[in-house]
Amino acid sequence: MSRKTTFFTLPLCLALALAAPGVFAEPTAADKETARALLLDGRAKMAAKDYEAALKSLKAAHAIMNVPTTGLDLARALSALNQLIEARELALQVVRMPAAPGESSAFADARKEAEAFAADLAPRVPSIVINVTGGTPAEVKVNGTAIKLDTLGLPRKVNPGHHVVTVQSNTNQTVTRELDIKER
Repeated sequence: MSRKTTFFTLPLCLALALAAPGVFAEPTAADKETARALLLDGRAKMAAKDYEAALKSLKAAHAIMNVPTTGLDLARALSALNQLIEARELALQVVRMPAAPGESSAFADARKEAEAFAADLAPRVPSIVINVTGGTPAEVKVNGTAIKLDTLGLPRKVNPGHHVVTVQSNTNQTVTRELDIKER
């Protein structure tokens, strides 16, 4: 290792070591109590069908704790808002969360429920197929986000709801189509 490399590596390691406590710190007792209150608030709002407010509380609880129980509740709130793709992805993340020694049985139960929930969500996520005729477009966007041109003509997963597909030709002509997609 050269002297120059050592010179740059040491400050980087020092910076990472100093940043690590804030990044990897365990939640404090106050954090846990806050997350518990947010989780209960989110669950109450879900029961009252106030899904937007529930989402806000559950996102905050999960941001603090990042444990299977908060993740599963957040996935359920996303599903209630027809964000099926995001709900399924989060449920799968919960399934992949490693078990910690001595963890609560509620975490293991949440992983099992998340696995079943993800499986239930999979067939509910609809697909669209975008076919473009008259040559290869310059760009295709779904809801303002460019998609890979190699995926044209193949099923693309989308959430239920309103979608805008925009195709721009190489001659800067634009065609826009609006779609209302239902589950499944």
